[in-house]
Amino acid sequence: MHFDVDDGKNTYAMTLVGVAPDDLMFADEEVTFEPTNGDAPTRRALGGGHRESRLPDAINAGDITAKTVKWSVDRWRIYHFHDTSAAASIK
Repeated sequence: MHFDVDDGKNTYAMTLVGVAPDDLMFADEEVTFEPTNGDAPTRRALGGGHRESRLPDAINAGDITAKTVKWSVDRWRIYHFHDTSAAASIK
C-alpha cells in the first residue's frame, strides 16, 4: 500500500500466511519512506511470525513512517458482506 505525503511516499507491505485453525500470521511486514528530494529511501523491517501488526512497536520506537501509515489505515472503513450471490437482497 502506498500513501503519498507532502515530502514523499510511504509504503506499507506485508505478507500474510494461513495457519491452523483458520488464522493468519505475518510472514513479513515493513514500512518504507521514499523522499521526493532524491535522498535514499528508509526501510524498516518489522519481521515475521507474529499474529498482530508490529506497527505500534515501531511507533513506540519513534518511527514516523509507521505512525503515518497507522494513522491512515486507522481511518479506513471495512464492510463485510456474507451473501454476494446473484440472489442476495443487498448488493
